[in-house]
Amino acid sequence: MVRRLLPVLCAPLVLLAGCGEAAPPAASPLPGDAPPLTAADLVGDSVGYLAVLAAEDRRAPTRADMATLLDALESESNGTARAAARALGRLERPELAEPLLEVLGDPAADASTRAEAANAVAQSVRAADPDTRRETIAALLSVVSPESPPELFAALARSVARIPPADDAQATQVAGALVSWAGAADHDVTGRLGLARAILHHRRITQRAYPEYDAAPLLPLLEELGTGADAVVRGVAVGARRTVNQPPSDIEGQRLLDDPAPTVRREAMMWAGARQGDSAQPWQLEWLRAGLNDEAAEVRIAAVQGWIGRARETEGCQPLIAAATNEAGLSDPGDAVALAAIGGLTPACAEAGEAADALRAIVSELPGAPTAWHRPAAALIALTAHHPEAASAALPAFVEHDSPFARTAAATAAGRLEDDDLLRRLTSDPDANVREAALRAWGERAPTELVLAQLERPEPQLLQAASALLESRSEPAIAPALLDALDRASSPVRATMRDARVALLETLGEVGSPESHTRLEPYLSDDDPAVAALAASIVSGWSGVDTSAQPTGLPSLPLPSFAELAALEDSVAVVTMAGGDRFVIATLPFEAPTNAVRFMRMARAGEFDGLTWHRVVPNFVVQGGSPYANEYAGHGDYTRDEIGLVGHFAGTLGVSTRGRDTADGQVFINLVDNLRLDHDYTVFGYLVEGLDAVRRVRAGDVIERIEVRGR
Repeated sequence: MVRRLLPVLCAPLVLLAGCGEAAPPAASPLPGDAPPLTAADLVGDSVGYLAVLAAEDRRAPTRADMATLLDALESESNGTARAAARALGRLERPELAEPLLEVLGDPAADASTRAEAANAVAQSVRAADPDTRRETIAALLSVVSPESPPELFAALARSVARIPPADDAQATQVAGALVSWAGAADHDVTGRLGLARAILHHRRITQRAYPEYDAAPLLPLLEELGTGADAVVRGVAVGARRTVNQPPSDIEGQRLLDDPAPTVRREAMMWAGARQGDSAQPWQLEWLRAGLNDEAAEVRIAAVQGWIGRARETEGCQPLIAAATNEAGLSDPGDAVALAAIGGLTPACAEAGEAADALRAIVSELPGAPTAWHRPAAALIALTAHHPEAASAALPAFVEHDSPFARTAAATAAGRLEDDDLLRRLTSDPDANVREAALRAWGERAPTELVLAQLERPEPQLLQAASALLESRSEPAIAPALLDALDRASSPVRATMRDARVALLETLGEVGSPESHTRLEPYLSDDDPAVAALAASIVSGWSGVDTSAQPTGLPSLPLPSFAELAALEDSVAVVTMAGGDRFVIATLPFEAPTNAVRFMRMARAGEFDGLTWHRVVPNFVVQGGSPYANEYAGHGDYTRDEIGLVGHFAGTLGVSTRGRDTADGQVFINLVDNLRLDHDYTVFGYLVEGLDAVRRVRAGDVIERIEVRGR
């Protein structure tokens, strides 16, 4: 059957050792299409599962690896077959859709395995050519049945909907299928959520690719899904509803504004803030005004963002001033609402004078709030556009601040004010993030000698920022300095230095000379394929001789044993913040084994203790765990993406990446449902408790410790 892809099979892989019995973990609270894979699903075939894990971790470069995965796809162990289907999808190779479709079309196969195969088919062809996508969608449509087990139906619906249609006719066909499936069976919550997520995927793909495509036939289905008992389903349905370019009825609008679930009201605010013509409609203004006074901060954040985008120019900035100063005294975890509003107080406000006064007042709070610098720092940056003199007078207090995050804001403000003396000072700051911000704020005006000085530092963000500023310069000292920095950044080779090393090489390609090619020759056999390929391209260009890269391959982190994975099902990580807040994380060790294990190993070793949450985006994510408190610097080696069926719902944990298979130990927590991240970013865990505490996190907040203990 599936063997036709492999006319010759190599010797089987040497299998890793496994172990035996495991109790089922506590039920996951996550919405989704299929229950997460657990140790209980794999008892009796732990060796087969570990063979799949090893082949997947290598990304199956050999026929032997591929044979391992295809053999496991036919395993008598449903858990192993499911893991194999998922692994094949993660390879993202269009030709692997064929064996997956065979499993999907087998009615005797386990429903969870078929659900995993459906998801894997879509992952395989997501970037395939139009003809392949057309054929794959047609094949999936032929096996979807509303009477299928809920987890299978939901996965199939989502997979059909998230493959980009070959043309608008096929987009219409998929929409018609979604409507017909909804009417053909009385779906439970899993089926309804699958339909809602399917429509959301479908609309995001089609609304730009096929602007003439009429999605109106989906409205009755969305209306029904938006009035059900489950709040998650309602929220997803409203998110999809706002992509259909038809205004709501009065009844629909009142229902959404009165919905008891904040996630639904937040989606309503995002709908109100969406562009519906050249100017805001009356219903949009009505909704946004209601949202600005909502008791839930996540709703107010969305309303503030919507007001900035749709109402500020015509209706003024008084609501933003009120939100920035929290006149109503409403709960504002992490100052997220105020920070969103402060960013919208620009000179375009009709009440520009009042806005400037409010910003000055907020800036003046800095001396009395040594740890709560966030609002004053945001106000300082906004004030530079209103009143440069006032911002300049306030700036020294931020330059002297103890927090490097506050000094980073000072660098941004100094750049806007073109205060070269302060920028010069900040490029010598003890903190690399402050230096980087100063460099980027200074831009092309930065003196070459100060830019070159940053190349002597080890921090990747500085190497990247300095490299970018040197690309258009021609001083003779630049190329040698870049080569020296490249050598330092490459000893030892660390996967997570890839971006910095690539930036150095790219600039060398612009400013270097053929005489330097001998310095680059060792990089032709670099461990990192991306670095080796770029070095070969540069040397070829300099020498005029086609030069090939021969990378040795980056090292992999040690794979876990079955016992280690099973133990994680009974473990949690308790995160205690320096301010006393705490939250509790459980992992999904058989859904994202290498990333779940890495996180827990690092937590046990204390590698997160004392680090920060360096990136906080209201109504999106908090991100942290970087040794240099930025998104460029990770921990040594990469782990691979482990994308699956679990969605990015509020409270789930994902791994930060900068391209495929570049997880570097940093993590993020979804503050709200972020389903647009599905199928691109790995989910490896979820909050057992403490989402409110996470929503109180502000940029720069310190992780005091993470303790791993039993549930």
